[in-house]
Amino acid sequence: MPASNPYAYLFLDLAFLFGMLLICLPFLTKLRLRRSRLALAILGLFALWCCVDWLAVGIGIWSFPVGRTLSFRLLGLPLEEYAVFVIHSLVCLFLIATSEERA
Repeated sequence: MPASNPYAYLFLDLAFLFGMLLICLPFLTKLRLRRSRLALAILGLFALWCCVDWLAVGIGIWSFPVGRTLSFRLLGLPLEEYAVFVIHSLVCLFLIATSEERA
């Protein structure tokens, strides 16, 4: 088994997050949603992804092996997993923005 770096997952998440921000930024500035609705949508998506991960880890669908992620855990999930939730939210907002633009 190849050696793994505990920062690899974090690096991948941050690289993808940066890419999504570059792609989404022009569309996010055009969103016509009010800030309160936007914040509520992001919070809802964040809660949904947390629940999905907690459930999946709890029933053994997937895991985050020690040594392959950062050792710091927040509510049982590695810190970098929360970056994935931000990426998911950006993808959803990107889809909303592009669909509004077509309408």
